[in-house]
Amino acid sequence: MLDHLEDEITRYKLVSSFSNFVKHFWQVVEPQAYIDTKVVKVICNHLQAVHERKIRRLIINIPPRTGKTLLCSILFPGWVHAITPSERFLCYTYSDNLVRDSHNLYFKLINSPEYQNLFPFVNNPSVKKTITGNLNLAGGCREGLSTASTLTGKGYSIAVIDDPINMTKVYSKTYRDQSENFYFRGFSTRANNPSEACQVIIMQRGHEDDLIAKILATQGDQWEKLILPMEYEQAHRCQTFVDGELFYQDDRTEEGQLLIPERFSQEDVNTLKSSLGDIDASAQLQQRPVPAGGSLIKREWFAFESNLLLDYNKSTIFIRFWDLASTAQLGNNDPDYTSSTLIARTKNNQYYILDVTQHRLDPPGVEDLIRNTIASDHDIVHQIIEQEPGSSGKAYIQSLTRTVSPKIQGIRTTKGKAAFIKPFMIAISNGLIKLKKATWNENFIREATAFPHGSHDDMIDSASKCFELFQSSGRRIISG
Repeated sequence: MLDHLEDEITRYKLVSSFSNFVKHFWQVVEPQAYIDTKVVKVICNHLQAVHERKIRRLIINIPPRTGKTLLCSILFPGWVHAITPSERFLCYTYSDNLVRDSHNLYFKLINSPEYQNLFPFVNNPSVKKTITGNLNLAGGCREGLSTASTLTGKGYSIAVIDDPINMTKVYSKTYRDQSENFYFRGFSTRANNPSEACQVIIMQRGHEDDLIAKILATQGDQWEKLILPMEYEQAHRCQTFVDGELFYQDDRTEEGQLLIPERFSQEDVNTLKSSLGDIDASAQLQQRPVPAGGSLIKREWFAFESNLLLDYNKSTIFIRFWDLASTAQLGNNDPDYTSSTLIARTKNNQYYILDVTQHRLDPPGVEDLIRNTIASDHDIVHQIIEQEPGSSGKAYIQSLTRTVSPKIQGIRTTKGKAAFIKPFMIAISNGLIKLKKATWNENFIREATAFPHGSHDDMIDSASKCFELFQSSGRRIISG
């Protein structure tokens, strides 16, 4: 009687929390001891939301060797089948060998004495198992398939796509096209009930034109995106939402703070970065792919000044240029940033980028940001805002001058992005522009080196346009 009661308590504890289930059954499928990290709990909470249909489409971008396959492709189906055994899983990965390995571990889980004791209704001993699939007593299943396999006749209620492409093949357009064709031309029609079916894609980023990029470009607003870089980036803090309410926010606070310090020390991460190189480290560790050798601006061009002393007089000219946006981040939207760049030019025609800011704010927040930044800048700094065309643009600048600061000046720009970027790029490559050593450097350089393929270019826009103002000798603002 007591044993039965204990089993009921354990069963309730495990089915009510995927995180509890993972901790309980981890060493059934993984010989290494379970490490109770925040990241595992975060992923578990999101996968549980998928099963509860609070999230229908979930992208998880996370560095390699973080237990993603065990969590998503093996333990998750095992937990779901303990609650809803009729769920039909299709679990994809790029390799037939990995398909077999994962399904063998799933069998090991559901055939383990502990699982059989707690959830005897899941396994169906009368049905012959294949090396990639099974059918349980309730008609549910977990079927394993490679992304190169034939999809005809297979349907799902929950699909897990775990690494759709081999990272060693990610620079091959042929293999990238293969994963794209798998998803858009084959897999997309496999849902048994499209109004209830769920999809999970979990992978590290590998290329600026990989499957995640294609999905985000065409369906970005339909997906919840759990993006967890190895080293924290304040400008790209991850947030996820359920029914319009904040579900998760990366709780790291310090730039560069590690994702899983219990498993990867700073020395470990530095070794990984050195082995991968800048391009692959940015993609696979930080989940921010940049073009391999194809960016206009090269990382090695940037030079820094740590102890910079400038004269705040007429021999040195200071301009802060503002590139405004006025849409806050709500739900799944991915609005532009309000960005500003402060550049100084010395009498020797050496340029220094002293400060770069980047924020997502609503219109009152943008005005407060401008007001506070002007108050913290030296009085000699020219405050320039890009003026939109037409009378409305002029009226807005006049309004900012009255309500925010009389120091604001509006400048209309008529050139395209390339016209601003080219002289800025040449100046950086020739060492005419240096960066003041500061915490914003890395985010700025990542965006600059990703241009024009990056998801945002607000910082590089404000910097290149600010630099252009110094080149226009007729501008009243720099006449001294």
